[in-house]
Amino acid sequence: MFGRKKRRAAPPEEVDPSNSEFAGFLAAGRARLAAADPEQAEQWLTAASDATDPGVLFEVGFSFAEIGATAKAMRVYERAAQAGHVDAMNNLGVLLKQADRWEEAERWLRAAADTGDRAALNNLGNVLRGLRRTDEAIDSYSRAARAGHVEAMLSLGQVLLSQGEVRAAKRWFRQAARAGHPAGELMLEVADRPGPSGPSAQPPGVGEPLTLPLDDPVAAADALRLRAQATSDPELLDMAVDFAAEVVAGSAAGSVDRALSAATLSVSLRTRAARTGSQADLSAAVAAGRAAVDAADACGQHRARCRTALATALLDAHQRGEAGHLAQAVQLNREIVATLDVDDPEYPSALSNLTNVLFVAGAAEKDRDMLAESVVTGREALSLRPERDRQRGRAAVALSQALMQFGLLTQAPAVLLEARQYAHEALADTPPDDPNRPVIENYAAMLDAALGSDGTP
Repeated sequence: MFGRKKRRAAPPEEVDPSNSEFAGFLAAGRARLAAADPEQAEQWLTAASDATDPGVLFEVGFSFAEIGATAKAMRVYERAAQAGHVDAMNNLGVLLKQADRWEEAERWLRAAADTGDRAALNNLGNVLRGLRRTDEAIDSYSRAARAGHVEAMLSLGQVLLSQGEVRAAKRWFRQAARAGHPAGELMLEVADRPGPSGPSAQPPGVGEPLTLPLDDPVAAADALRLRAQATSDPELLDMAVDFAAEVVAGSAAGSVDRALSAATLSVSLRTRAARTGSQADLSAAVAAGRAAVDAADACGQHRARCRTALATALLDAHQRGEAGHLAQAVQLNREIVATLDVDDPEYPSALSNLTNVLFVAGAAEKDRDMLAESVVTGREALSLRPERDRQRGRAAVALSQALMQFGLLTQAPAVLLEARQYAHEALADTPPDDPNRPVIENYAAMLDAALGSDGTP
């Protein structure tokens, strides 16, 4: 992740008097932003964008970026950058990179870096690394790191680690840790570990060693979780839990960072509980999920993701024999499906999750209507998964289990045969290296052994 310079409002006496009116427009726009009125804010900011003072222009560009008016932000930043405003050069370079305009991004970041600006040197290193000009990236990171830029220390260490220069990498990770960055200690552990996640690592399906966006601890925590799940490495999973817990502790209550990091912690704890059988981890996963939902509701963002983390932890807790969780798991999954757009990429997975919890609840309560609902949602989820989609097998299994429970309750042989059919479809759609394949194989074999040709047990 690339770092934008924060806004630093210039004292009134530093603003060119000819721009005082525009500074007033800017102040009005900032006030509307604080009042959560982005439409009015944009109108005031547009009026302020006619300023000529580069400091005012920088503030206007930053404010445009905050409300998502990226094209306007880039235009205003460019005017400030052309007037020599270094922070504007840096932020313009970041936005250009995010728009995949790499050459322009490099030009402006290099202009800022040539002034010795540490953040620009780090961001230039990120661009050069993305362009696979590794030697140039190392040089840029080194200049920033030697000047004390902590994120550059971490980035430099990761590049060196990927090249097998473990001792040099650890030196920079140690400096970042001494500077107080939580990822410094994390990366020292990564560098010390042999095997799948160590410096010569080649994890399944990944062609390069572990690399984390360490200038963004929230994203780094989630990336570490994903790598731990992909490698099934228990030590890496322990690190993912510990690092996510640190990020949660360091985030503000009710913030986006708290919502996302608590959701990551919940999933990591639930994954570890599934592998070790730890009831304490599972209870902690539920607590972290509740914290994630509370934070998401407070900040108004990432509600579906945080509810998913809590709902899956609650379902696991129910299946471990803890009472009182199932009804809330159903409610949360229904809320998720109801709030997602049909074309949202997460919608099919949300449907499969709802299918799972409905057939579990329907079977427990012998509720025919709930089981029928699980079949309907399961069919819809499968219909949204094209052939060769890696998640199609998961959707087919969910539908098969819903059909099986409904068939058993209603004593309908045709429904049980259909359940067996989808179990074998799931098996065909699940790659040989998928960690869930043995479970699906056992499930399909169980149906084959239990059902006759006419679907009778």
